[in-house]
Amino acid sequence: MTAPALALALAAVLAGRAGPAPEQVARRHFDRAEKLYALEKFQDALTEYEAAYDAKPLPGFLFNIGQCYRNLGNFRQAVFSYKRYLSLRPDTRNRAEIEDLIVDLEKKIADADRRAKNRALRLEAQTPPPQSNVTPVNPVDPPPPTPAETPFYGRWWFWTAIAVVAAGALVGVYAASSGNDNGVPPTTLPPIDFPR
Repeated sequence: MTAPALALALAAVLAGRAGPAPEQVARRHFDRAEKLYALEKFQDALTEYEAAYDAKPLPGFLFNIGQCYRNLGNFRQAVFSYKRYLSLRPDTRNRAEIEDLIVDLEKKIADADRRAKNRALRLEAQTPPPQSNVTPVNPVDPPPPTPAETPFYGRWWFWTAIAVVAAGALVGVYAASSGNDNGVPPTTLPPIDFPR
């Protein structure tokens, strides 16, 4: 066998061992991603769309990746993916809808940034100023504590009222149980057992 024929035979063998074509790998990941997206498993679908894009970087995968990020609430990554898609496919027929989506998401991002900034400012305003380690030259003694007033539950009249209410409740319970004046006729029917 000549050297060129040997080289061709070796190249054919190596090509057979190289594995599936990038299109096949991309198709397999894309099919999985579509199923996961339909099940609203957006994180898993995102992983599969990204693997499909790694195997064969088709611009349509970027739109799908953006859709996953949007559904996951990661609007910055969604906008990035949509813009990248539009830069690679400027003539896409749904360009206007995607641009509207980008504008809407950018507004949401700006609102979220504004809320985060306001929240940080409120927290900063609530933080007490740092304490000074400097001792005053003429410290003033704090005024002596005033004797605390006895709380209402420590007063004699509170516990007397509790005792009167409790005694009245006991008399009412006794009177109700001694006679059947509640209007409900007595019964001799047994309770129903759980069926066996």
